[in-house]
Amino acid sequence: MVSTVTTSMLLAECRGSRSELSADFCLGYIIAYFDLMSIRREICPKSGAATQQASAIGRRFVEAHPELWDRHPSYLLELAFKAAFPCPAE
Repeated sequence: MVSTVTTSMLLAECRGSRSELSADFCLGYIIAYFDLMSIRREICPKSGAATQQASAIGRRFVEAHPELWDRHPSYLLELAFKAAFPCPAE
């Protein structure tokens, strides 16, 4: 089952940062997905990859692809992180 968070909702929270809660939600959502993908070894960030780097990559990708806003935000973050942190071919 997937959460009811939509890409539009996430984008509004990330854009607005109207409050500390909005900023925390945005960062938390993006970093949680980054961590999940890292743990599952779906992405291979270098050991120095910072929270700010992952957050910036996720936010920038979502902003840059309005044609995908009808998709779940996890899909967009997956595309962003796989492009930014590919694993070496085995």
